[in-house]
Order: sequence, then C-alpha cells, then structure tokens
Amino acid sequence: MKTYNTYPLIFFQALLVLLVCSLLSCEPKQKGFRSSDKIRQVMQDYRNAWKAGDSAQVLKHLSPDVVLFQAGKKNTPIVGKEAVSAFWFPKADISYPIIGYKIEHEDIGGSNKLAYYQGLSRLTWCTLENGIARDTILSVSEFNNILRKEDGSWRIYRIMFNRKDNNYSR
Repeated sequence: MKTYNTYPLIFFQALLVLLVCSLLSCEPKQKGFRSSDKIRQVMQDYRNAWKAGDSAQVLKHLSPDVVLFQAGKKNTPIVGKEAVSAFWFPKADISYPIIGYKIEHEDIGGSNKLAYYQGLSRLTWCTLENGIARDTILSVSEFNNILRKEDGSWRIYRIMFNRKDNNYSR
C-alpha cells in the first residue's frame, strides 16, 4: 500500500473551526444538540454512497456552496458542488472505488442551522484503470465536516481533513 504524508495546515483549520464556533455561538442555544441522530444518519448515508460507488448520492449530500479544503496541498480550496464533483469524479478511464470507510471517535454538535461532524477516518480505495486494479491505498485522516440546514435538510457545507500516518491512532 502507498502511504501519503502531508504537512498539516493546523493554523488554517483551527481558524476555520474558530469561525464556525463563533457562528454557532450566534445561534439560539438548545439544551443538548437535538439533531445528532439526523447528522449521524446523513453522514452514514454519505459514506454508504461512497462505498456503493454512487456519485449522484454522494453529491446529493453536499450543499451547492460546499468548500473542500485539502490539507497539505498547495492548491486553493475547491469551491462549489460542480467543482467538487469534477475533482472527485473526473471523466476518465481511471476510477477510485472505495473498499472501506470507517469512522472512529465520532463527535457531533451544533445549533439549529449549523452542525459539525468530526472524528478519525480510515478510508481504503483502489486505483482502477480500464477495469484493472493497480493500487490499494489507505488514507487515515482527522476530519471536520460542517453541515448546514438547507430547506429542512442537513447538507455538507465544509469539508476539512488532515492526513496522518497509517498507524496513527488517538
């Protein structure tokens, strides 16, 4: 398996988390976060869509205003559902089917309009070129997803992750 190591953009991610926390602090407080089960289900459905290779269902869970922040990458964030779709699902003879997608240390919180879903992911995929599997890759990442309630449904609004060594654990 190939291992990809990148340098974390901790300051940038911390700044984003602080921004989200400040936005959440402006929301009316609820005793306990009542949408935890809904957020958990949205994220489970999202992972299941990835495992099923169903790009339409993956994209269904994204806000039109989604932003994908790539830790350790020199390029700018990917902004908008169409741009994320083109990045994740390029028109080519190469695909990257998901073999496994596990979440550990799940944490959920928020308000009535914004929520966070964070934890540690172990994502395994292979490179499939013209129907032939070339590589199997494991990616271990700390992640933080921000969800926004849009027209009564929770959608993934911001995606941030920080890749770790494959043997990393909390």
